[in-house]
Amino acid sequence: MKNIPYILSLALLFSCQNQKSQTQQKQALPKETPKPSKSTPFTQVKEEKPPAVAKAIPYNASEGQKRALLAEEAYENPHDQRTYGGNPKAKARGEKLDCSYFIREVEATFQSEEARKIKQRKGYLAPHELVKYNPFFTNKRLYANKLSSLSGKMADVLQKHGVYSTRVSDVRLGDYVFIGKGKTRNLKSISHVVVINKVDTIGKQIRYYFIDAGYRGLKKVNGKFVKVKRSVRKGYYLTDQGTVWSGKYIRYFKGTGRPN
Repeated sequence: MKNIPYILSLALLFSCQNQKSQTQQKQALPKETPKPSKSTPFTQVKEEKPPAVAKAIPYNASEGQKRALLAEEAYENPHDQRTYGGNPKAKARGEKLDCSYFIREVEATFQSEEARKIKQRKGYLAPHELVKYNPFFTNKRLYANKLSSLSGKMADVLQKHGVYSTRVSDVRLGDYVFIGKGKTRNLKSISHVVVINKVDTIGKQIRYYFIDAGYRGLKKVNGKFVKVKRSVRKGYYLTDQGTVWSGKYIRYFKGTGRPN
């Protein structure tokens, strides 16, 4: 029993040394640096700028569709059997027309329901009726420039009083599209004008089908297009590369536009 205090002292000594050793081992372990959380407010995110987008010219879909339908209506009109020509007296009698005259008729029927009824009834509008019912392509506006072709004059009017673009990608249903020889897109190079009646995609190519008045008409007979004397025609198209027809007859896109 005399040895009990001595034994207790030894036990306490070993216990203290063991705790000290464990404490030293814990202190010797390297501390791990905590990884920052992805949701930490200090995380920097690189801001991505949106790609530049070309500003589109103004377009009213309902107006474009209306012009396209009026062009279709003009093509289907059985009372219109005019052939191509520029004689003013023959135009007044409903015997001749040219490309710009036809487009001015389409715009007159767009602007006036009365003009539409007249054209439905007799198949054409006389020159004085174009003046009366077409407040956009007026003679004052058309002859305010020195361009030689009337289709070029119409493009000038659109440029000054409507909307006009020289980009094929801006072509829309119901647009008045101008074409001519050569790849330059100035007003002087314009020689023809058409109205877009349908936009379609064939494979990867966008086709802008149009109705116009040409030297020779085009009519679908038994599923095939054949040339006829009647001038107003449809079936041709502008490619998204800006070409119409091919070979020696190839013509190039010059511009597209519409009245405001």
